[in-house]
Amino acid sequence: MRQYMELGSSPSSEDCVQVEPSGEYLVPMKEELRRYKTMLENKFPVPENVQAWFSVKFFPHDFGSYGEVCINYDDDDTASADFAYFVEEHSPNAWQDTNVIEYTPVVEQE
Repeated sequence: MRQYMELGSSPSSEDCVQVEPSGEYLVPMKEELRRYKTMLENKFPVPENVQAWFSVKFFPHDFGSYGEVCINYDDDDTASADFAYFVEEHSPNAWQDTNVIEYTPVVEQE
């Protein structure tokens, strides 16, 4: 079944655009989300056999909606779920953390 995991709106140690009652935050928030999604797509190339992709989702908040970059995956597919958890575990702390991290599937031995 398709699932998603929220990864945040920016690297974990960076400031991010905050929700404001005026609504004037939406344009800069969307730009920040686009930038972070692109960063994650470049940092974590999705292997051919993995059914996963990055997306932006918006969620309700008392003062308006806020966005998060998410990793979408099929939890019925072990490789896809493993990749999603790998991305979550290795998500960048700073905008400068752009080194590509190749995912290597874990091969279970009998």
